[in-house]
Amino acid sequence: MYIFKKKVDYPMTDIHIHILPETDDGASDIQTTVQMLELAYEDGIKTLVCTPHYHPVKCKLPQAEIERRVKEIEHIANQLYPDLKLLPGREFFYSQDMVKNIKQRGMTINHSRYVLVEFDYSESRQVIRNGVVNILNEGLIPIISHIERYPSIILNEDMAVNLKEMGAVLQINADALVGEEGGDAKRLAKHLLKKKMVDVIATNAHTAGRRCPIMGDVVQWISNKYGYDYAKKIAKENPNRIIRDEFID
Repeated sequence: MYIFKKKVDYPMTDIHIHILPETDDGASDIQTTVQMLELAYEDGIKTLVCTPHYHPVKCKLPQAEIERRVKEIEHIANQLYPDLKLLPGREFFYSQDMVKNIKQRGMTINHSRYVLVEFDYSESRQVIRNGVVNILNEGLIPIISHIERYPSIILNEDMAVNLKEMGAVLQINADALVGEEGGDAKRLAKHLLKKKMVDVIATNAHTAGRRCPIMGDVVQWISNKYGYDYAKKIAKENPNRIIRDEFID
C-alpha cells in the first residue's frame, strides 16, 4: 500500500462494497460490518453504496430485502458516525436473460439509471460488448466492475476505449494499484489512469482484512501522479453524480 503523510482533503464516495452481513461473499457477520464501517470512515469515505452480488451462486435475494438490510446497517452506522451515508445498490452478474429485469427488480445504484455489472472473467470481448449494448438498450448505463480484471481486455487494451465510447462507465478497484489483483491487472489499471479512461475508483471491499474498504492512500497517489482534479473526479465527483442519476463528466 502507498503510504502518504498528506491525506485526501475531500470526502470520498465508494459505490462498490460488499458490507452487508451474511448476505453474499462479503461481510460474514455484523462485527465485520462494523469494522468495515470504521475503516471506511477513518479513511475518509463518507458515502457507501452497498452492492451485494446478484449472482446465481453468491446471492439471489430480492432487492427489497437488500434495501431493508441497508436501512438496518445505516441505523447502526449513524450511531457511530452521523455523517456517514449508506445507499442501496447491487452488483449484477451479467446474464442476457436477466437484463430486462434489472430495472424492474430495482437493481441499480440508488434507484438511478446506473447498474454495476460484472461479467464472467472467461467471457470474450464480443460477449462483453453485446452485454453493454443490451443494458444500454434498456435505458440503463452500465458501470463495468473492476475493468482491470478481464483477461480479454488485458490482452486488448483498446477494448476499454471501445466500451467507454459505447457509453459504459469504467470502474477500477483501489487495491489493483498495489498489486493485490496481480501484475496484469495493475498494469492495465495504471494504463487506464494514465489515459484518463477510469471513471470511478472503488474499494470492492469484502472484509475488514485483506480486502478492506480503504482507498485514501491510493487516491492520494493518483493525485500526485495524474493530478488532484482527476483523482477527486473519480473518487468523489463522478460517484456522486452517479448516485444523483446525473451524467458523469
